Amino acid sequence: MVEGLCAWPGCESAAEATLDGRLWCRTHFLDTAAKRFKEYDARLHQGEPTQAERDAITKFLLELMRQAPTLIASAKSLTAAQRERILAVSFSATELYKQAQREPREPRNLPILIYREEEAEGRREPALALNVSKLGACIATTGASKAGETIWLQWPQNTQRAFARIVWSKRIAASQYLIGIEILDCENFWETGDTTPDAG
Repeated sequence: MVEGLCAWPGCESAAEATLDGRLWCRTHFLDTAAKRFKEYDARLHQGEPTQAERDAITKFLLELMRQAPTLIASAKSLTAAQRERILAVSFSATELYKQAQREPREPRNLPILIYREEEAEGRREPALALNVSKLGACIATTGASKAGETIWLQWPQNTQRAFARIVWSKRIAASQYLIGIEILDCENFWETGDTTPDAG
């Protein structure tokens, strides 16, 4: 049971939830959660976060995921719109938490080819995987991309390929971009590119 007044300046409403160690009424809980969520979502889509940043993000999201259902269960006279907004915040926090909890990436410099479905029989763009995890990577490319687009990855030296979704994209210079990708259909793609012959 939360007791006290909302921490929002000038608000005299009774607190109904906590976030970041402070008390909030339902309105300012949602406003605070939305603001922080937007900041953390943007950070994760700007590139690989540091471990300290990842820890701060996951701590916030865990608290948000715990507090949202508690607020729904305990708050009095929630409107349908408020309830839907709380559920939406909780769902978004769960999805971002999965992204924040992905396996750490290992530094690499792996030449690969990328192309889109409509280019399956045509141009393959040379690219460089700068760091990789089991199901993800940060890739340097020369072509512009948008978050949500899907691409194919392929090794230059063999026909092994993987279907991936672009999670974030960042322009770093003229005709130079970094993209973060999530592999959707292959759990060992980064292992299949090693064609070094066995000794002997």
